[in-house]
Amino acid sequence: MSQSNVVDKHSTSVSLLIGESKEAQLPVRDWILLPVLSLLTFGIIAVSTEAIALKMFPAYGDMKKCLVWDDPSTGVRGIPNCVCQEKIPEGQPVEYRFNNCGDYTEVPCGPKSPGVYRIVMAGTSFPVGLGVTREKTFAILLPQELSRRLGRKVELYNASLPRKSPRIIDLRFNEMLGLKPDLILLALNYSDIQLATLAAPSDYVPENVSPPAPANDSEGDSAQTMRSKLAKLRAKAKSAVLTVLHKVNNSWTGSRSYVLLTDFVAVAQSQSQLLKRNRTSEGQYLSAVPSQARLMHLKEFDGYAADMEDRARAAGVPVVVTLLPTRIQSVMISAGQWPPDIDPFQFSNQVRSIVEGHGGTYIDILPDFRAIPNAEQGFFAADGHFNEEGHALMTALLAKELTGGAVPALTSGTQVSVALGR
Repeated sequence: MSQSNVVDKHSTSVSLLIGESKEAQLPVRDWILLPVLSLLTFGIIAVSTEAIALKMFPAYGDMKKCLVWDDPSTGVRGIPNCVCQEKIPEGQPVEYRFNNCGDYTEVPCGPKSPGVYRIVMAGTSFPVGLGVTREKTFAILLPQELSRRLGRKVELYNASLPRKSPRIIDLRFNEMLGLKPDLILLALNYSDIQLATLAAPSDYVPENVSPPAPANDSEGDSAQTMRSKLAKLRAKAKSAVLTVLHKVNNSWTGSRSYVLLTDFVAVAQSQSQLLKRNRTSEGQYLSAVPSQARLMHLKEFDGYAADMEDRARAAGVPVVVTLLPTRIQSVMISAGQWPPDIDPFQFSNQVRSIVEGHGGTYIDILPDFRAIPNAEQGFFAADGHFNEEGHALMTALLAKELTGGAVPALTSGTQVSVALGR
């Protein structure tokens, strides 16, 4: 074969390779169409999933129709004799009926009947029983169980409302004392301590999304160093990013697709899997090393607790405080395992120290979860509030602690002895 033939064949091969390479390159329009098609496909899947979830987890109504939601002078309060309906995605349809004082309770606002032991309870959405019919909440079941155990009539006046922070409870504490209770029960959770100073729900600012501190007007630009300017710019940028991320997260967790996914995963996962998947949104309140924010909120709660205890003592009414667990906290204790940087009991012990330091009584139901398997089944998986099973469990635990000697007037042995003597 001549050298010219070899060169021609080589040239032909190179030309073919170049041609194939050119054919393999995508046109510019394809680089645009492919991402658009991908986004369109994702959008169709997302919309379809949301449509399916909306049918599986319907929701309607709003309890806020019966509430004065944003009055900082009184805090959130109910509208007297109001009736409204609500169904949260995971819950049952609930009819909220408020009494003549605007409280979500079937007990009339007025003097108690002779011989009745009256408990007035305050807290937020957990003791309200969000998403559960009133007859199935521990606000109704607890006095029934106490009456059965003690052999006397016990009634519970529920003065709880969503976002009724310790500041608002303290602000309206005299109203609770005016109901002539034999006992005041504060049923709180970690977020109530976190939002201890909240006066109106619209004032709520999530942790770590607070706006940066305003610049000191007394300092002119010439007096500010470049470092301080950069620090303020970084603080503004961080706040803006965190605010956007918080809104995105709220949009996702508020979607019905999130409820569907969470509910599906919750059915399939074990307690150990739940612990691995959840590093807890309330991490700073379960951390073994308390954050500065946590210590600050505890100090704020301390002030309100001291004021309420002083007034209750003057009126001769005992105050009992309990801390209601979150879903992940109950699972940790139930499973008997948690990460090394977490302590599910420490925050409760800190609240106990505050309450008992002012002469109040603290009942701790958390240790009882050691003997409760699969404690997560007592909560709505996505919403996080107690379901019917959770309210039944709270009834049993609170009745056990209240009649176990913490409150002399409710001690089972004392009441039985009195009954036998009669």
